[in-house]
Amino acid sequence: GLLESERAEYKGEGKSFTATAHRFKDPTGTLAAFQWQRPAGAVPSKVGELAVETPGALVLAFHNYLLRFDGWKPDGTALAPLLESLPLLDQSTLPTLPGYVPPANRVANSERYILGPVSLEHFERRIPPSVAAFHLGAEGQITRYAAKGGEISLGVFSYPTPSLARDREAAFSKLPGAIVKRSGPLVAVILPPADPDEAERLLGKVQYQ
Repeated sequence: GLLESERAEYKGEGKSFTATAHRFKDPTGTLAAFQWQRPAGAVPSKVGELAVETPGALVLAFHNYLLRFDGWKPDGTALAPLLESLPLLDQSTLPTLPGYVPPANRVANSERYILGPVSLEHFERRIPPSVAAFHLGAEGQITRYAAKGGEISLGVFSYPTPSLARDREAAFSKLPGAIVKRSGPLVAVILPPADPDEAERLLGKVQYQ
């Protein structure tokens, strides 16, 4: 969903920084890009709901824009004029799917939002695109968790209706070593877990409401 990008370098008073902006079709694309592009060691920033920072950089998702500043971390006051001037804002809501992914024991910054076959292959190639069935309107969230036997990778996929999710549950269950659970229009899958008991406990926390 990337529509355009621009990068510029700013210098003055002996200091310099680089600002990069990406405009996406909608906030869902921005969320996916934010999860992918944030630095591995970044920590949450107070400038926005979807914002992280490192000692020398700030990454911020704002509606359908992804902004990055290297060499300077503007605060909310400095950002306000820029955010108010951004053209072609899409102020539709963010997807609700990440809210159904259990928060406990997540590996920091490991979440990856899945919008189609390309991102699925990049982040979880053990799941074939035909099983996820993006042509049915599926979207997914891949997240890694710390566990006693090693990290667990959890995929949660959302479908337009519970009946479609029920069909996909059967397809996911055929994958080698898969442990699968359906909750409403959500299908959660772990492939293959090092510790099946830990996997079952994690799947039990995925509840659609």
